[in-house]
Parts: sequence; structure tokens; C-alpha cells
Amino acid sequence: MASLAFLLGTIPSTDKVEMADDELRADYQAFKDFENSDELKHYLELEKEVTSSSFAIRKKQIFKEKYKASEAYRKEARYNQLIKRLKGEESTELKELEGYINSEEFFKKKQYLTMKPKERYETTEEYRKETEYQTLKKSEKMVWYYKTKKKYPFKEIEKWDCTFE
Repeated sequence: MASLAFLLGTIPSTDKVEMADDELRADYQAFKDFENSDELKHYLELEKEVTSSSFAIRKKQIFKEKYKASEAYRKEARYNQLIKRLKGEESTELKELEGYINSEEFFKKKQYLTMKPKERYETTEEYRKETEYQTLKKSEKMVWYYKTKKKYPFKEIEKWDCTFE
């Protein structure tokens, strides 16, 4: 006759135990595969960069930049002064500044520096990296990996010596 513990259900059936064991092994393999994946390596590199103090300093500088404090503004102001002072006379400095003011580089710099700080930040490589980091951080795989790493239910599996599979 079957034991009382088995009849009351306190001892799980062999199928349930084997199924749980197979699931644990599959999770362990998935954990180890992800631990060695390029995705995790990329995430860790991004995390290192985005959480660094140099990144925070660069981000702060982008928000603090002003057109009036820039070299482009000084050159434009100097150009306007020379035009008023020389009134039609030619000068090499005036020609150089005029070439710079009419250049694509100046136009882009002025457009960039006259944007609102938030819009300006959104055009930078730092913003792209930060958003990619946040997206990866919230991804299902990362959440699962860090949750599993914290619990680490594989201690028992690592003790096992698989003789046959």
C-alpha cells in the first residue's frame, strides 16, 4: 500500500520532479549562454560609459552651451563690427570672416547652439547611447538575467556531476 505522505500529496510525483529538473537545467543553460553573449557585453560597456563621471560632465556641458559664449558668435560679432567700421573697404580679416560666416560649418554650429538645451541634447551621440542603455536595461532578457543572477538558483546544479545525459 502507498504511504500516507504520498497519498496526501506532500511527495511530488516523479514526473513533476523530472520536469522541474529539466526546466532548471534549461534555465541554467540559458543563463550561461546569455552570460557569454555579445548583447550582455554591449550592455555592460554602455553601462560603464553612461554611468561614468566623464559622461555626466559631457552631458552637463551640452546643456550649458550657449551661442553667445561660442567662438562662432565672437566671429560673427567681429564680422559685423568690421562691416560697420570699414564701410565698403576690403580687408583680409573681413574676407576670412565672411568666408566663415557663409560656410555650412557656421550655419550648423549656429543652428545647433540656438536650439533649446533639451533639443540640442537629443541630437547628440550621448543621448543615443543613454536611450539605448535605458532600453536595454528594461528589456526582458536583462531583467530576467539580473533577477536570476540575484537569486541564483543554480548552486545545486553546479554541485552535480553529470555522468550521463
